[in-house]
Amino acid sequence: MKRFNVSISLPIAAALLAANAVAQQAGVTNIMDTAAGSTFGLWQTPMKIKGTPEELAKEKEAYLRGKNGPAAPRKKPIPPWKRPVVFKDPSVRDFVGKVGEAAATATSPEAFTAAVAEILGGDKDVPAQYALLRAASLGVFHAVAERPDEIWKVKTLDRMVAELKWPEERVEYRVEFAPDAPRTAEGAVLSGFFKRGEVDDRFGPYRTFSTLTAQGESKVLKSNPKPDLHAATPGRELSFKCVYDATGVHFYLLCRDPEAWRTKIGFANGAHFELSVMPGEEGEWYQTFFSATGPEDTVNVEWDQPAPGHKLTRDYVRNDAFVGDDAYAFHSFFPWTMFHTRMPHDGSVWRGVIVGGWGDGSRAYGGGKTHELGRGPRYVFSMPPEAARAVREGLVREAVGEYLKVRKDWAEAGFWEDVHLGDPDFFREAVVPLIERLDPPADRVLKGVATPEEIEAYCRDFVADWSDFRLALGRLRAAWLQEGLFR
Repeated sequence: MKRFNVSISLPIAAALLAANAVAQQAGVTNIMDTAAGSTFGLWQTPMKIKGTPEELAKEKEAYLRGKNGPAAPRKKPIPPWKRPVVFKDPSVRDFVGKVGEAAATATSPEAFTAAVAEILGGDKDVPAQYALLRAASLGVFHAVAERPDEIWKVKTLDRMVAELKWPEERVEYRVEFAPDAPRTAEGAVLSGFFKRGEVDDRFGPYRTFSTLTAQGESKVLKSNPKPDLHAATPGRELSFKCVYDATGVHFYLLCRDPEAWRTKIGFANGAHFELSVMPGEEGEWYQTFFSATGPEDTVNVEWDQPAPGHKLTRDYVRNDAFVGDDAYAFHSFFPWTMFHTRMPHDGSVWRGVIVGGWGDGSRAYGGGKTHELGRGPRYVFSMPPEAARAVREGLVREAVGEYLKVRKDWAEAGFWEDVHLGDPDFFREAVVPLIERLDPPADRVLKGVATPEEIEAYCRDFVADWSDFRLALGRLRAAWLQEGLFR
């Protein structure tokens, strides 16, 4: 068998020596007798090891405690307000310095405002004032960042900046009960639904009021025309409607476009509809995004963790679209069972952002952007008693449907009765009592004989377990195992 002379690097040599030491501790005479030695043919390879014995010993020690030795201590990051701020423009640097001096002696917001106004003077246009005040705000922030009792000085400068901008328009929409709400976008168009009731056209260019950057803020300075959410290119207007019925909440959007016929015959990709809905003024929210040519949700993202009452968007929200000769129509439907833990009542407020993108660019209802739910339109529910009764009855019916869908699936409930695959004791002692509690009222709902009083009681006592029957089974199983295995 032919023998070869090879040279290996210092780290590899150290690794082999370390491995050999470990092998000898385990009773192996030499690593060449181990599987590793056999695998690499080391028994037939005389090695020339680079480095002195002292260097090898140090390398071996380094390898055993980590190839690169102990990690170097990380440098403590410098807080932003301690990093040096350099204003290249001498006039800006001079202004910031004077404002800093005024801030050091200011005792009240009113006095500080007057002092800054005097330094600013009255001969500068709005963009120049804006640039100077933003720079001064940054400079003062660096000076007082670690003195919380003086942060009011920064806020005073920020208020002066805000006065240079057009005030943000907050959109509010009243959501009415519509027992005959169209179930599809096509139905809404052909029935003339967009011509009845409250229709809103307050759509501004995407990010009109999203002013998180200097460039964004400069667009809404008073030196520019005031943003007009009603403005639209003739023939490319947007119309929005939101109503609810006994089954859930409907969102409709109509995008007028004289070129829509091109999409209708397959020459273009058409328009898209993006909708974010928060059932309340804070909490988890739902997002859906689809196009006129494919109503399947292309986002498929959840903005909340699994929890009782939370339903997956893709499983419950229903989208559809319609393409006409001169318009696109979109419809998104959210069933009440998605919100059974936080049902709206008269005066309830939801948040949401609607974006339409088509031949006239991307425009948002209220002029915000997709994830800015805090500044998004407010949807205020008008829910008189008769509408509330219809909604509760619809919720109960949907919840029973959810329950029976899982209840009749052998793999969900009946599975536990199986002698070989399930757990008959668990089925008999835990699952059966739950089913016996939920079945009778569900049967009354199915037969249509439940009284209004019973519907009220069902909403309170049964809807949660009906809607989340799978989770109810899971809770029972967890409690059963906890009791049987750990106590």
